[in-house]
Amino acid sequence: MKLPHKNLRRALLVAALPLLAFNFSQAQTSGNTLPPAPPPISEADFPYTIKVKTWPAEEGFRRGDRLQIESVKGDRPTIEPGGSYLVQGTYTLGSAPSARLMLSLTSKGGRSLTSATQRMNIDQGTGAFTLATTVRDSGQLHVSFYFPDPNEPRRSSSGGGIYFDNR
Repeated sequence: MKLPHKNLRRALLVAALPLLAFNFSQAQTSGNTLPPAPPPISEADFPYTIKVKTWPAEEGFRRGDRLQIESVKGDRPTIEPGGSYLVQGTYTLGSAPSARLMLSLTSKGGRSLTSATQRMNIDQGTGAFTLATTVRDSGQLHVSFYFPDPNEPRRSSSGGGIYFDNR
């Protein structure tokens, strides 16, 4: 199957982002130079606006936290495996000084890799987010808060999220 140039470029960009990950603190202490920033996400790569239904995750939000999805755009008219999607919205983080927002897929296919376009660190307050992903398996997309585990800094726990789908 031959992919149009624009779709191939986007798929390669999303697939290559994990390879572009870089430990900035290590670079600062070892004298290495920092790599160039990854290319910005272009809304032009997501020509379809997808009407979605949203619902809260079962665990609910922590007190003072809120997420709202404002728009979902894709390279396909529906959410399906193989498609790439751009999710934009707003958040309010009131329960902690900081957290991570992540766009993830809950599926029966097991744990999936994440790229830099699927997550962002946020500070307490209100702000906007733009996250993107390529769906590799069938399942439910969601944007969720994740909070670091004070006893195990490399682990985090979900603190509520919003699921969405176009069905």
